[in-house]
Parts: sequence; structure tokens; C-alpha cells
Amino acid sequence: MTSDTLSFLFIGISFTMIGLIACRHFRWRRVRGYIPLLLGLFLIYLPTLGPLSHVKERLNAVTQLDSSRVVEIRLQPTRQSSYKELSLVNKDVAIRDRQMIDLICNSLHQASGISKGVQNPTQVGRMEITLTNSSPLVIGFKRGKSSFCLGVFSNGEEGWYYGHLSAPLLSHLIDSLLVPRENYGESDQR
Repeated sequence: MTSDTLSFLFIGISFTMIGLIACRHFRWRRVRGYIPLLLGLFLIYLPTLGPLSHVKERLNAVTQLDSSRVVEIRLQPTRQSSYKELSLVNKDVAIRDRQMIDLICNSLHQASGISKGVQNPTQVGRMEITLTNSSPLVIGFKRGKSSFCLGVFSNGEEGWYYGHLSAPLLSHLIDSLLVPRENYGESDQR
């Protein structure tokens, strides 16, 4: 169990206990006791049965990605309106070269978990990894002055937060892909 999971459980159990005491004290007649009770049960549900129960599997899906299952990797502009001007690419860049896909997957294998993402990003984007016999894996990424991290959420760059991964090798690979970008003209395919 991660510290976030334990925090949710502790807070959820605390609110549930407060709700039960309040309901018992008010003899189940007042709504005030139900609010902390329901909030506590919801906070217990999130990490045990809800969307946050799959945190480890989701992070492992990124760090243990099998390159033989990858059909294509697309670097995409961010969809977050507050970061549009910081987008690393202006349009999709498709990567279908097997050697480059293997390098990217190996760099993802070396990604490590960190607690916080990049606070003041200088560049942002999305990476959509198309897999055989599975739905695509979408990961948001941010680059700061001295760091590069992948944000793992339930829906690419947004949704339920699963964690951030530090991936400095991936940063260098993306740089090597995009440096000669002007030589590729309109169809950005590798």
C-alpha cells in the first residue's frame, strides 16, 4: 500500500467514525451526521474498490511496457488549455520505427517513481502508445528546467492521479527525435 492509499483510508475511517458518532448522538434524525458518514465511506471506497485501487497496475503498465506489443507511439500537443503555449509539438509526431520504439520502451523501464511532478513546466505534451489487442496507453509529460516527468493519470493528462515518474532518458530520446524535425516537412513520421 502506498502512503496515498493509507492517507485515504485513515481519513475515510476518521470521517466514518465521526459520522457514526454524530448519527448516534442525534439519534439518526439529523442530516448532519450522514454527511461525514457518507464522505468517509466514499474515501474508503476510492483506494479499495474505486479508481485508485489500480495505481500500482497503472504505473507498472508504463514502467514494464513490452515493446513487442507496441504498434506506434505518437507525441501529441497537450490538451490542457492552460498549457497550450508550452506544448512540445504543434501536431502529432508518429513513431513507427521499431528501433526507436524499443529505445523508448527501454527508457520507460528505467523510469522511477517520484512524489511531485514538475512545478513550473517549460514544455508539456502527451504520448499515446498504441498497443496490439489493447486500448492505447496515454501519458502526459512535463519538462522543467532540470527535470522531465511523466504524469500517469486515468485519462492521459487528466482524471484520477496515479503518480509521476521521472524519465530523464526519455527526455533525451524525445530531443533527438525533434531536433531534425524541420527536415521532415508536413508529415512528421519517424
